[in-house]
Amino acid sequence: MKEVKIIYCYDENKNAIHYSKTIKGKKYFCIDCGAELICKDGNIKIKHLAHKNTENCGGTGESIFHKHWKENLFKAGMFINIANKMSEPNNIEILDVLNEVSLNKRYLKNWDIEIIVDVLLVTEKGDVVVEINYKNHKDWDKLKQYYDELNLLRVYEVLVDKNINTKLEWFYLGEDEEIKKIEKQKQENERKQKLEEYERYKEKERLKEERKKERAKLKKEKQEEEEQKRKELLKHGVIKQYKILFNNKTNIKKIDDDNYIFSCVLEKKENEKIQYKNIRLKFVLDKINCTKDKIYNKFYSSYVIKYCYVTVNSIPTNDNCYEVIDFSNIYEEEYNKYLYAKLCNVS
Repeated sequence: MKEVKIIYCYDENKNAIHYSKTIKGKKYFCIDCGAELICKDGNIKIKHLAHKNTENCGGTGESIFHKHWKENLFKAGMFINIANKMSEPNNIEILDVLNEVSLNKRYLKNWDIEIIVDVLLVTEKGDVVVEINYKNHKDWDKLKQYYDELNLLRVYEVLVDKNINTKLEWFYLGEDEEIKKIEKQKQENERKQKLEEYERYKEKERLKEERKKERAKLKKEKQEEEEQKRKELLKHGVIKQYKILFNNKTNIKKIDDDNYIFSCVLEKKENEKIQYKNIRLKFVLDKINCTKDKIYNKFYSSYVIKYCYVTVNSIPTNDNCYEVIDFSNIYEEEYNKYLYAKLCNVS
């Protein structure tokens, strides 16, 4: 088989014939150079084809496959997808199919070389060039400078084979550059999206901070207003502020779910001397916006003496208690034997 040079030829009717089907004595023609071939089928050498009157052109006749794909791969009315690998399908209709087209003449180019393409597909969006690659890869590095001058829709190269079941491999000129461009655009879009998201986040945080400051401002204004009212009430004797002391011997007594009595010691200055007196405080939970647990936790003491400042109504209740309006944070008092004894006797 290796000795057979010419695999395919034409018969007198231009039909492609495999060398094994040729008959001695009939006329055949070279697919590559067109010269007449003769069938040699003797007893010494295996059956083969040879040029009759000229030197062997070096062809094998396998250009018939190139011709077949060139003339039969496309038909007018078919659709071709011109989308790149990263895009959604973009099918356009083929209006006309032209073979062996000179780009120089079609586009009026005075190049230093003539470029004749295998197939030119005419579409409403522009021309598509297709080169059939059957053992003959195009030198795109050389050709690209010329194609860049043309406003072509696509320039394809299709890898074909003898086996019709072989999947066609497609490559288009500028594919790598286009994919890189799309990737770059995609990255730029992602960057812009992240930037926009960050700007929205910053704006959201800014508004959040403004609302926080506004709430703090209103709270401060309300506290100042309440403090001013408290000062006025203190000034006119409507309410009073005391320092109270307590330890583990003092206790909070529950009257009902909303009312609690706390027996503790009041610290007062009389004639420049500190005096301690027993006092009963009444906590009405819904009035001071407090909970039972908070009251117990705040006024719990283990051995040490603690104190805080309470604001109370100056007029005692019927059960001889002073109703608490507000109270401060709890602090630890320095140990005092007299005070401790006083606290231990609070009932």
